[in-house]
Amino acid sequence: MQGPPTVESVRAMLQPLAATDRKILGGVCAWMMAEPQRIRDREWISQRFVEVCGVVLGANDDGDAATTDDVERIRAFVQTRMGDLMVAAMAVFLRTAEDLRVGGGPITMERASAIVKGYLDG
Repeated sequence: MQGPPTVESVRAMLQPLAATDRKILGGVCAWMMAEPQRIRDREWISQRFVEVCGVVLGANDDGDAATTDDVERIRAFVQTRMGDLMVAAMAVFLRTAEDLRVGGGPITMERASAIVKGYLDG
């Protein structure tokens, strides 16, 4: 069995990501931490990814229903970026779990969020 990704490999994976990618990655990781038992459910994780993209990419910012342009922008982003960002999200999730395990102390959402933020902030 392969262990969790190294700190260095996670940092290298995240280094070239744009700010938008990092925001989406943070949102997806938050969902993964909140419901870790569901991360292998492809439909659930895909829905969360699209949901986070809608928020980050600004669909429905004015409170009205998303426009056709909003939907197309999100669809195009999901089609081109989901694969890479989901690989990165899983790497951050697994590395965070390992950091929590070896760090000792209580495993809390606050500690996990701080670790993820540390990786995303570089």
